[in-house]
Amino acid sequence: IFLQGGSAAWQASAQLCHCSVAEGMALAAPCQSSGLLRRSGKGRARAGARVAIASAALVLTLRLGATVVMPGAPAPAQPSAQAQQSRQASRRVFAGMLLAASPLTASPAPAKAILGLFEGPPMVPYTVFDAFNISAPADFKTFETQPNSIRWRGDKIQPLEQMSAGAKVVKYSDLATALGSNATEVGERLSSKRPWGGNATLVEAVVDPTGQGLDVYQFEFQSEKLHELVLFGLVHRGSENILCNVAVRTPSLLWEGRKDLFKDILATFKSLEAPKVEAPKA
Repeated sequence: IFLQGGSAAWQASAQLCHCSVAEGMALAAPCQSSGLLRRSGKGRARAGARVAIASAALVLTLRLGATVVMPGAPAPAQPSAQAQQSRQASRRVFAGMLLAASPLTASPAPAKAILGLFEGPPMVPYTVFDAFNISAPADFKTFETQPNSIRWRGDKIQPLEQMSAGAKVVKYSDLATALGSNATEVGERLSSKRPWGGNATLVEAVVDPTGQGLDVYQFEFQSEKLHELVLFGLVHRGSENILCNVAVRTPSLLWEGRKDLFKDILATFKSLEAPKVEAPKA
């Protein structure tokens, strides 16, 4: 390798270490040995940099599992078949870890899918008014239970973090009739009637957020004091129409750390209405 630097020229000579890798891969890495770099004129500092580069290449070779044969050293003994299988398995595990961690992966796996880590807290299902089920995190504690409603506190220290679920019989057969056919307009109307926060801003209004064909509206509200997710659904219990409501709220400053959990909670909403079975045609 010849490098030119201004009026000073110096030459670096490198020997190649031949590396044998499983599955027919062959690597070659620069090896520093006695007399590896010879300074010609100026360039002592750059010579040290070249040694660092050679060392980094050698480290990379070792991490890939190559066997390095130093010049003048006797050839290593051939590993047994069992040792080779163990080494190949180790390389595959290491390669999998690199792929999982690489930001260049085209479709990175969600955090929850990697070895089961970073999963949310376990959920506990509750039945409300014999009309629907909703699940709450196991660490949410109920502090009020009525025949048609339940209230939970999510944080022992922060009293404003709460969850509520309730239902009541109504005469309306669907949400469009009960609340309005335009979910955004309904959300704008509800944004001025938020508990503890007064007026709030409607961030989002979604119809049937889980895509299960449910008669459900879901709203996100934000005020200076609170951030909320609110769900309304209309289900049927026999001949009765039941208007359901689930809300989770937390102080606005804590929203970013709680929003995914809150969305998971509302996604557990499930009607207890028996599926309709069509009569067989004659």
